[in-house]
Amino acid sequence: MGSTTGGGRWTFVMHGPDGSHHHNESMFLDVQPSSSVVVQHVSSPRFVLTVTLAPRDQGTALTWVQVFEDASVATRVRHIVEPANEENLDRLAAVLADLTTAPRPGAEAGDD
Repeated sequence: MGSTTGGGRWTFVMHGPDGSHHHNESMFLDVQPSSSVVVQHVSSPRFVLTVTLAPRDQGTALTWVQVFEDASVATRVRHIVEPANEENLDRLAAVLADLTTAPRPGAEAGDD
């Protein structure tokens, strides 16, 4: 599979527990199917997120590296970012677990 590079944009609004709304925009810098995604968060706080996937005996290892443009900003938002990232990864794990236990479309019981 080839790579997809440059320019895809993702805009969304995050809703805080206090009812606040946070407009976000990110740009996909690089997508390597089945192996990595690099996203630049272009709204504040600015950072680059690199997610890599590597096959392992019992599944896939996911590496999540988030580098902020300004280290002081990273320190200031750490108490928000770390638990939010953990929550996102937990949600991903739950979705993937459902996918691996769900029957394949059109498969009969015992067709594994």
